[in-house]
Amino acid sequence: MEFVEKYFIEPTVRQSGYNVVNTVVYGLTFILLLYVAIKFFERSKIKLNEKVWFELLPFVFLGGILRSLFDLNFFSAIGFFQYFFITPLLYLTIFLIILVCTFISRVYPKFLNYSGIVLAVSFGLIVLWYGKNVQLFLTALFFSSIVYIILIALLKVVKLHRLAKGINSHVLYGHLLDACSATVAVSLLGYRESQILSAHLIMLSPLTFILIKALVPLVLLYFINRRTKGNTNFILKFALLILGLPQGVHNSLLLLSS
Repeated sequence: MEFVEKYFIEPTVRQSGYNVVNTVVYGLTFILLLYVAIKFFERSKIKLNEKVWFELLPFVFLGGILRSLFDLNFFSAIGFFQYFFITPLLYLTIFLIILVCTFISRVYPKFLNYSGIVLAVSFGLIVLWYGKNVQLFLTALFFSSIVYIILIALLKVVKLHRLAKGINSHVLYGHLLDACSATVAVSLLGYRESQILSAHLIMLSPLTFILIKALVPLVLLYFINRRTKGNTNFILKFALLILGLPQGVHNSLLLLSS
């Protein structure tokens, strides 16, 4: 229990950031769940396609929005349960919300289509109500957009622009938004990156940090496209998406409310 408290409970409750132990455990758990999901959908008759992607996309935004509301002490009234709105428990919360909405959509077929949008917009408006630093918020969006445009231009030069088409663009922009918004927060407001590797990279060189955040998903998308198809292709890309976009949304909204 002392081990669990020191490396898992205290960093979550005190928001002191990740450590080597919980980073490794969370990483291995994520890989295991990814493997289970791939095996499950290989045997199921469910087809994961772009329609499903766009149904789930608002819930990815919702994750980043709920994390921002935690920073604003919006959930403080519910005591211990407020920690279900920060990582890693936030992933479980979003999964349960999607699960409930999926079951309801069996009775009301269009429920899943709109529930994510309604939830993301509703909680997003609450965050905007707290917003007082629009300039920094827009700076992060503008910065990430410029970097994304430069990346697309470079991909066209080397004839790899197909990597940034369709749902792949969501993955790439999500990671760039994460990198650029984190760079703005660290450089201008003195915030500290919570993830160990990212913290070292951004302190070493913000440019290096942004380059790696662009190159890693690009390389992974390249191999995912070449080596996988169908549900496995979808799951791996969606896994990449949730490792970047929610953090980018959270960072940007943190700038807005800081």
